[in-house]
Amino acid sequence: MFALTSSAASANDYGHIDYSPKTVQTASFSNGKVWSERNPPVLTGSRFDEQNRIINALFETEVIPAIEVWIAEVNEQTVELQEIAKSKDAKTLEAASIQKQNTMQAIQHLRQSLMQMELFLAKLTPHLRPDFLPSVAVDNEGEIGFEWYGRQGARASVIVGANGVLYFVSLFHGSSMKSRLLWNNDIPPIILTELDKIYKDKQA
Repeated sequence: MFALTSSAASANDYGHIDYSPKTVQTASFSNGKVWSERNPPVLTGSRFDEQNRIINALFETEVIPAIEVWIAEVNEQTVELQEIAKSKDAKTLEAASIQKQNTMQAIQHLRQSLMQMELFLAKLTPHLRPDFLPSVAVDNEGEIGFEWYGRQGARASVIVGANGVLYFVSLFHGSSMKSRLLWNNDIPPIILTELDKIYKDKQA
């Protein structure tokens, strides 16, 4: 799991997120297990070795860097808020207080989105292609998004909501689709269908 912790040493402390790569062992499918803390089956054989390689590449090149960038930005904001908190102006302090609340909520959203992302990627892994991996970003609200690019005019994105909902958008050469999808540990078929369509179009 990713480690996301916040501390408050004093009333004026706006928190700081600590992150350690050592905590990403289960998230990177270590020891041939998919999300070992959830007790799924062990992956063995050449097919599963390839899946492990693909998901590790996704984590190393996209997921971990995206989270590190987001955490660095939030930590920078907290330093600024600590300075603002020294102000004696009531409106300035009120604005800082609201920003603090938004930041702490985003941190909580990221924790929840990470948990949902684990489930999402565990199910998506068999469908991932090494030449069609998504880019990854964390939005201002702390939710994790994946985006697949095909040829110009074709792309798809999935935001893994902290509330367990998948927000899916697909653009395909003039046509578009936007869905709010509830899911029960299975990837909604429409996502797989659209990704397959964009991939095949990219290869054409």
